[in-house]
Amino acid sequence: MTTLEYVNDNLCLAATVGSIAYGLNHAASDVDTMAVFVAAASEVSGLDWRQSDNSWADNSPEGDDLTAHEIGKYLRLCLNGNPTLIELLFMEEYTTLTNVGQGILDIREHLLGESILRSSYHGYAHSQFVRVANAGPDSFKPKMARHTLRIARQGVALMQTGEFSVRVEDPQEYFDLTDLPYTDMLKKMIEPIEQLKTCKSILPAEANRRAVSDFLRTVRYEYP
Repeated sequence: MTTLEYVNDNLCLAATVGSIAYGLNHAASDVDTMAVFVAAASEVSGLDWRQSDNSWADNSPEGDDLTAHEIGKYLRLCLNGNPTLIELLFMEEYTTLTNVGQGILDIREHLLGESILRSSYHGYAHSQFVRVANAGPDSFKPKMARHTLRIARQGVALMQTGEFSVRVEDPQEYFDLTDLPYTDMLKKMIEPIEQLKTCKSILPAEANRRAVSDFLRTVRYEYP
C-alpha cells in the first residue's frame, strides 16, 4: 500500500477548500481538499514514525491538491490558532465525515481560545495586507487582496460569534474590491484587520486543551 492509499483509507474528515468553498471560484479553479487522517497508535508511538509522516500532500498534474494531516498534528495546529486549518471546522459540507471526524466537530468549541486566535488571525491578515501594500497599485496580486479581506472578516466573526461562514456572503464584493481606487481598496482591507485587535469576543480566553487531549486519547484507544 502506498502512503497516499494509506492516508485515503484512514481519512476521518475531508472537505473541498479554497476558492470553491469561499464561493470565489471560476471555471478554471482547482479543486483543493483538506483532510484529517488517523494513524494507528502503534505507528505514531513507534520508532519508525517520523514527523514528516504527520502530513501528506498530493499535487495532481491537473492542479487539484490534497493536503492531509494526522489527527494529532491537526488538533495541535488548531490549538495554535492556524486559520487555514480552523476553516475545516466550519465547512458547509464534507466529502468524508466518519464518527471520529464528527467527534472533531463536536469538540470544536474546545479548540477555540480568544488569546491565540485573535493574535493568529490578526497576524496572518496583517502580514498579507503588508504584502499587498508593499507591492503597490500596479503589482499587487488581486487574489491576495481578496484573501486578506476574507480572512480578516472571518476572524472578527469568530471572535464575536464563535463561528463564521466559510462561503462569503457577497462574492461580487470581493471581485469588485480590486477595481476600487488603490487607496480605497487598502482602507477597506485594513478596517476588519484593525477591528480584530479590539472587537469584543465571546470565546473563552484559552482553548480547553484537557478536553482536546482526552478526545485524542480516546481516538488512540480506538485505533491501536
